[in-house]
Order: sequence, then C-alpha cells, then structure tokens
Amino acid sequence: LNLYGIFMHIYSKTSALFIKRAKQILKKILSEEIGLKVHKTRFEFKRSLYPINLVVFEKSNILGFFDPHGYQIGLSKRLIFEAKEKLLRDIIRHEVAHFFAYIQFGILDHGPSFKKICQQFSWDEQVQSATIDLSKENEKYEGDLKAERLISKVKKLLSLASSNNPHEAKMATLKANELMINHNLDKLESFSSHEIEEQAFLKRVLQGKKNSAKYHAIYEILKLFMVQPVFNYGREGFYLEVIGEKINVEIADYVGTYLNLELEHLWEAQKKKTPHLKGSAKKNAFMRGVSKGYLEKINLSKKSLKIEDKALIAMEKSLNSKIALVYPRMSHTTSRRSSNCSESEQVGKKSGSNLFIPRALGKGKEKLSLPASI
Repeated sequence: LNLYGIFMHIYSKTSALFIKRAKQILKKILSEEIGLKVHKTRFEFKRSLYPINLVVFEKSNILGFFDPHGYQIGLSKRLIFEAKEKLLRDIIRHEVAHFFAYIQFGILDHGPSFKKICQQFSWDEQVQSATIDLSKENEKYEGDLKAERLISKVKKLLSLASSNNPHEAKMATLKANELMINHNLDKLESFSSHEIEEQAFLKRVLQGKKNSAKYHAIYEILKLFMVQPVFNYGREGFYLEVIGEKINVEIADYVGTYLNLELEHLWEAQKKKTPHLKGSAKKNAFMRGVSKGYLEKINLSKKSLKIEDKALIAMEKSLNSKIALVYPRMSHTTSRRSSNCSESEQVGKKSGSNLFIPRALGKGKEKLSLPASI
C-alpha cells in the first residue's frame, strides 16, 4: 500500500517548525534509544543509510503513518497544537517501529514482528497501541463544510459541461471557473490581512512505472484547476503530484484520477473508428491532441469571465509561493518532444473538445463512474 497518495500533505511556516521539532525527537530516539549513528538527513542501520523524512498530513482519524515507498513518516496536523511532548514521542516511536518491522521483516501490520520490535526497544503498550485517543469528541465536529460544499458544486458544474445544449454547457464551465477563482481570491484577501497563515497542500494524484504522453496531457489539463502539477521520480517509477490551495488540490485529484481512465477509453474507441492509427507514436500524438482540445475549450470559456489582470497576477504569485514552500529549489522543465502524427493529434483534439468530467457516484468515499467513451 502506497500511503503517500492517500493523505494530503500540508506545508507552511508552522508545519515546518513542527517538523523541525519532530525531527529532533526522531533523531534522539534513533541515537539514544536504538543506539544508531545519526547524520543530518539519514541514519545508519546494518551498513545501509536510510532517510530521515517527515511530513505533516491532513486526515482527521489518523495520527501517523509510515510509508515504505519513500521511507517516510507522516504526522497529523492535529499533533501540532493538540499533542503533548510525551504523546508526540510515543506516536513517533510507533511509526519508527513500523519502519524497522518493514526493513527487517517486510511487515507493515501490528502483528508479532511489530510487537517484537517494540519489545526490542523497550517500548510499552502505549507505543504498541494501534489507536491513540487524542481528542475523541473533536472528531464529531471536524471537517470544513463550506469547502466540501464548494467542491461538490464545482464537480456538479463540471459534469453539466457535458450537456447537449451548447449554451448550458458553456455556462456550467464558466460558473465552475468563477467559483474556483472567487474562492482563491477570498483566500488571497485572508492571507494579505493576516487572518490565516498561508499553507500549501500537496497530493500524489497518479503514479506508474513509465511516464508517457498521456500523463503529460493530464499534467497540462490539471493546470487549468489552479494547481501546479509536478513529476517526481523514484525507485518504482514516476509520480504526478499537485500543489496548491486545498480545494484546488482536491478537485485536481478527482479530475486526474478520472482522466487516467478516460483517456485510455478515448484512445481505444478511436482505434476502433480508425484502425490505421495504432502504435505508441500515434497514441502519444492523440494524447497531446486531447489536452490541446480540452485546453482550447476551457480557455475560450474563460475569456467570457471578466477577471482583472491584477487578480490573475496575484493568484499566480500565490501559487508560486506555495510551490516554494513545498519545493524551494524546484525548476520548471520544458515540454517533452516526440515524433508527431498530425492526423492522430487532430482526432485527439476533437476528442478533447468533447471531453467532460462527470460527477462521482455514491456517498462517503467517492468512487468514480466509468462512462462510455465519447
């Protein structure tokens, strides 16, 4: 299980200070309680170096996690303000126990191997407990209802953009853009008046073994939703992450998950219509065409919105500051170049101009519907 993509990560000056404090605790545990040699960003264990990698995440009912894919320990943002030193130390010990159970036995559960690690380091039942009651009553009231309603409205409007009525489809697209823009402008006013601290949210949307034009098409489309997509590469392949304001990241995650499936469906449907268009080069050209077609449609609709240039510049500046919080030294790369097929790209553009994002079905944890290919 790759836990990285489940939780939304938070970056701010407050979370950075908390991570600094948590790293000090973690280093003391590794050196004084386990007896390991600890460096600035890594520690030594059995002639191997492992990273000291902590993040703050947002999820109301979980206080910590260990993700083996990046040897990463996550700590809930609730711990920043609600956890006493002893409790924070025990939660970090708990995740360290998962860390060592994994690197020694390949186990991630709370079974005998996990308990053996806790006993080996002389950690008590409080550390071994899978659940720690931080503030049981708070969970009943947790959640940003205003944000949830806005996300729901935007998703509904995106699905209405599939209407056969061109006027209704255009108005739905415009309204979705307007809601997101107004939300971001409201946030900017709060930051400038110091009502709230600026935060950056990061979520891993997609991952795979090999990058392709399809993922670059998704990358380009996601930028329409006021986030900065980023490709990261690791031992198991590539990851597509998005950075931005919380609501934008939630919507981009929803859109990216849908597009990952739908773009494949569009290509399979196109191959049936035009059997001579086959092979990776033509598929890549088709995917580039899809992103161009969708971008042209949305950007054409956006021109009908009367947004001041100053507001757009302010939003772009805010997004850049969020990127700097997450990746201080990130540099932008140029677009991929590959062989082109004009016919395949043109049919891709047509598919992109007809592309829409449907609403998810069901309540609670969303499951994406899989509509027939256009």
